[in-house]
Amino acid sequence: MSKRPHYILIFAIGIITLFSVVFYSSACKKNKDCKATITVTNSMGGPVFGATITIGPSQTAPQGSLAIQSQTGVTDGSGSASFTFTLPAILQASVVPPVTVPPMYSSGPFTGLVQLEEGQTVTKTIIVN
Repeated sequence: MSKRPHYILIFAIGIITLFSVVFYSSACKKNKDCKATITVTNSMGGPVFGATITIGPSQTAPQGSLAIQSQTGVTDGSGSASFTFTLPAILQASVVPPVTVPPMYSSGPFTGLVQLEEGQTVTKTIIVN
């Protein structure tokens, strides 16, 4: 009896196993980023372009600075800015309206809490007046 068929069978099983591991390991990787979209509107519901949004922890954590969980962005023409974080958290979004002459907005504060969830995009609207 020839030993050759055994080698072919072992080789075929090895190839199938290799492809299975590669396929399933890449299929199981899920996007776990936490995303937040903050929209800033005026009291009449119109978008506020050029507002600065800072999103981060509302307090300093006992274990030290959480600067890695802080980001700043500027709203676009639709009054929105998007942020991506790697960890779930409850963060505070603070809005500074654009500087206009004469001033159109009060000085605030304009804030809102955002609860980031793994693999989700959370939306929050903050109204400035």
